[in-house]
Amino acid sequence: EEVRGFAERAAGAVRTLGVSLENVDVPGAAGAKEALGEDVMEIGMGIHGEPGRERATFPHAGGLDGIVAEVLKTIYEYGYQKEGETTRWRGGEEVSVLINNLGGCSVFEMGTIAEAVVRTLESGEGTPWGEPLRVSRIYVGSYMTSFDMHGFSISVMPTDDELGGLLDAPTDAPAWVPAEHYSSAEPRPSLR
Repeated sequence: EEVRGFAERAAGAVRTLGVSLENVDVPGAAGAKEALGEDVMEIGMGIHGEPGRERATFPHAGGLDGIVAEVLKTIYEYGYQKEGETTRWRGGEEVSVLINNLGGCSVFEMGTIAEAVVRTLESGEGTPWGEPLRVSRIYVGSYMTSFDMHGFSISVMPTDDELGGLLDAPTDAPAWVPAEHYSSAEPRPSLR
């Protein structure tokens, strides 16, 4: 019952949205994958190739920063569940961030995406939440892939001491890579 309670709380708090430049090759599927086209990206595409919420022009007019800002704005506007109510991030709130490689991004691309995500969240400039958030945990890697899909997803979860402690708990789960963890007092040299 206790584990279920924490799991439901975490599931209500985390929000995720992905972006892909190509569809996935699903083994055993009839026919070839649907090509998106060189100048198209899909926002919200599912890991099995389910249609996303929209297709947009690629490259984005705002570059990577523009893509990241659009994804984070959508996550923010959707809100999250806290104590049975839908709410949104507030300036100064602590969040944990997971940037997931959908399968076809290089390590360099993932690092660049992670930097843009953290910079956007921590600056708050030009964002609907308006004030800096505190990114205390950063997870970057291939947590749930879609074979060769060239894309990524961003997950943001407001994190208090209790949820943070659970995220930091030791585990022997083979695919779980521990986060880079930062207190609000520590500067993050890679982003300063």
